[in-house]
Amino acid sequence: MKTKLDFVTNSSSTNFCVYGIEVKFSNFLLMNNIHILVYVYYLCSPYREVGKFPQTDGSWKGSDFVSMNDLLDNTKGHNSVLINSTESMIRAIFGMESIVNTYGEIFIGMNPFKIGNDETGVEFRDKVQKKLKSLLGITVKPYAIDERVEY
Repeated sequence: MKTKLDFVTNSSSTNFCVYGIEVKFSNFLLMNNIHILVYVYYLCSPYREVGKFPQTDGSWKGSDFVSMNDLLDNTKGHNSVLINSTESMIRAIFGMESIVNTYGEIFIGMNPFKIGNDETGVEFRDKVQKKLKSLLGITVKPYAIDERVEY
């Protein structure tokens, strides 16, 4: 039997747990041109309305298409589309988990429970750090485990 003394979670109530970093969401979008990557992902994602196609004049057929400026403008009411596109892009392209909280911060990292059987804690930390660098364009050290619980 193994005993874990440093971090314990109740798996029946935890729906998000990540070892990584926390960044203001607005700052995160500007790092390493992430806003462009999120927008390209949005264009190819199911969050975009079905039936919107590029026209020869550069416009889009359909009235609900969201431009990059509108998507990033908090006053336009597209926050859920922006957040969903961002979280999906991080998962699909970088293999990490993320969540945006109600305070406008994004937590990005990897689930500590997905550490490989042949992987040490240091190797896992280094893997997370390498993935964060590829996403953000700068070297950062993961420093926290963030756990979100929904009742």
